Amino acid sequence: MCVAALSSLDVYVVVRRILALLIDLLVFGIIMLFVNGSFGSMHVTGGVVPTNYTTTYTVDWPWYVILSWAYFFILEARFSCTVGKRLMGLMVVDSAGQPVTLRAALLRNLLRFIDALPCFYLVGGIIMLLLPQRQRIGDLAAQTLVVRRDSVPVPHRTALPEHRARLASSICIILLIGCAIFGYFARPTQVITEMRMTSQTVFEDKTITDLTLGNPSWGFGTVTYPVRYNSSEDNMHSVCRGEIKLRFLPGLGWGLNSGGAGCQAVK
Repeated sequence: MCVAALSSLDVYVVVRRILALLIDLLVFGIIMLFVNGSFGSMHVTGGVVPTNYTTTYTVDWPWYVILSWAYFFILEARFSCTVGKRLMGLMVVDSAGQPVTLRAALLRNLLRFIDALPCFYLVGGIIMLLLPQRQRIGDLAAQTLVVRRDSVPVPHRTALPEHRARLASSICIILLIGCAIFGYFARPTQVITEMRMTSQTVFEDKTITDLTLGNPSWGFGTVTYPVRYNSSEDNMHSVCRGEIKLRFLPGLGWGLNSGGAGCQAVK
């Protein structure tokens, strides 16, 4: 039965796989635009702070690795295909033409990072072209195939164990909730740190040391932090106290709403 199923599966879809990957990279890039805008840290990319400079907002590289793995793993575990594969009429199956198991989806995507070495999936692409079933390293380890969807027996195209569907969906929901919680409750302190780096609002034109944030006061879409810091200007040392209020805008993240501080000179 396995031999019969294998012979009916169309694995000669290299061009479609390349196009599917390009589509997936585009989709992932759009996702990362939102992630970087909402959760990324500011990095000065040029110019001189604070007068004339350019910045970009990006998450640290481990987040790219985790999120790229999650994108491929969750979609393949849940639907046996990614957005790109679906649009290109492809599907990931086992040698009998069945949708991939959760274990197989996990294994083939953990090894994706080896297939992608040194760049542009060069290792995986060479191995795929050399093997008759067009399998990359991840496929060999997971015993999976990427095939043309309409070559898969009709009952297997939509067959998906209910427990696996629930598990994959739950993982996706947990990741989304975790990102949302982090972006809402942890991001404000990063925003204030960025203001200090670029001498914005209460930190304008001051040499600041010993910045301390008090306990935040949360409102609906707002948060207010008491601030205390020392500053030195024209050989005069001051202790400054004030507050910074941030407002959350969906899709844009946290931004300055208002702020101010008063300073008292000390000897």
